[in-house]
Amino acid sequence: MNKVSYVNNLIFNGHMEYPNYIHSYLCSLYYMDISYVNNLLFKKVTLLCSIQQAVTST
Repeated sequence: MNKVSYVNNLIFNGHMEYPNYIHSYLCSLYYMDISYVNNLLFKKVTLLCSIQQAVTST
């Protein structure tokens, strides 16, 4: 199970009473995942752009 769905499960199952340090730890994991996803999206977009340039230049 990935980190984002783990955090979402905690929220939807009503386990929001855990201490602040656990919450901040989970948040840091969550933001790490977000930046990872953004990085993948950026790579995908740049790949698509380069393919488009190659197609239009021919």
